Amino acid sequence: MWSEVLLAIFANVGSFYFGVTIAWSSPAGPQVIENENYPFWVTKNQFGLIVACISLGGITSCIPSGIIRHKIGTKKTIFYFSFPGVIGSILITLADNLAMLLIGRYLIGISLGCFMFLVQIYVGEISSDKNRGSLLNFIHILVHLGVLFVYVLGQIVSLKMLNIICGAIPLFYGIGFLLMPETKPYLISKGKYQNDINANTAELSKLKQNNDKPEVKKKTIVELLQMRATRRAMIIMVFQFFFFQMSGAVAVNFYAKLIFIEASVNINPGLASIINVCVLCLSATVSVFYVRKFGRRMMLFTFNSLSVVSLIGLGIFFSLKDMGYSIDNIKWLPLVSLCLNSIAFCLGIAPVTYGLLGELFTIEAKKILAPMAQIFNQIMTFTIGISFPFLSSVIGTGSVFLIFAITTFIDIIFGYYFIPETKGKSFDEIQEALSK
Repeated sequence: MWSEVLLAIFANVGSFYFGVTIAWSSPAGPQVIENENYPFWVTKNQFGLIVACISLGGITSCIPSGIIRHKIGTKKTIFYFSFPGVIGSILITLADNLAMLLIGRYLIGISLGCFMFLVQIYVGEISSDKNRGSLLNFIHILVHLGVLFVYVLGQIVSLKMLNIICGAIPLFYGIGFLLMPETKPYLISKGKYQNDINANTAELSKLKQNNDKPEVKKKTIVELLQMRATRRAMIIMVFQFFFFQMSGAVAVNFYAKLIFIEASVNINPGLASIINVCVLCLSATVSVFYVRKFGRRMMLFTFNSLSVVSLIGLGIFFSLKDMGYSIDNIKWLPLVSLCLNSIAFCLGIAPVTYGLLGELFTIEAKKILAPMAQIFNQIMTFTIGISFPFLSSVIGTGSVFLIFAITTFIDIIFGYYFIPETKGKSFDEIQEALSK
């Protein structure tokens, strides 16, 4: 148990880096737009493009990282993919034009696409059936700790120093991952299971038996999708990543400080952002202990319902503000609503969605289809990142949050009818449920 926990924690330094990177735009946004740190002007819409560029990098690296991992293993793959993040941070730190910022964010996205995809697979494969749900949820704890790290650091140090610190993370992570053990399924697939001296004998025998079956031709994407279980897994993941991005939490992580500035909250917008992410971190930590006790579908129904209520509250607040009504007596509502949405996000859709990515696909499908699902997630991240400031200025921030509320409500219905329960089940049992 504890060896699994320690491995999962270090593996999720990649998740921490993801949180650091998506949160960078919150403290950096006002400074970049107000031309405080760079010798060139950046408009609000241009900054939205800077924010979203990491998703383009993630799209670029998802499938290649999965294929390379299958050839050389997780350790070396993460090591090689750590360097784009380092180079990207150098470009952002030294940028003297908009192109350098865009290229820098794109390169960082290449590292993130690899890290976030491989971390989920790695943790899922090193975990026992009993602990898999909780350990996969470490992803969200480390993501939100990364967000908190940048929010706090952004209040203390200069943007240049913040960029330097962010750039050091992928370098040390890539080097450190070389010391991590490979997963049992990978070792078995390469005929190296004897080297895994800590492995359970019965489990190794089962894995070896599966690996020793007569070799068959590798399936194409079309052939994989013709299998009912794999096709259902892919459909579920595409929809869940759509609902995940449309929950509003990702947009808030990108633009928290700007949102609180627009809301005219009674406290410092930077402090309000820190309070919100502290709630995120606490909620993510709590979810590790309770996720083993409750089914995925119950989690999705309960906490998506809370999310809908909080998003409606935000939508009403900003709509009243845009229509000129007095909001002096309800200036507390944005912070309270965002904190409630953070709780709902961390205890509901976040652990369920990323947990399913590590649980639904077979080993063969993980190499091709899981990266494709993650690519869709990156496309949605790009769309949210670039469109949120634009839509807020066109239809109003209140309308955007009401749209988030509607899509989250739809996810409640989707989860009830289409997502199978995976709590405490082995990979074989999950595949059997998907095949029905």
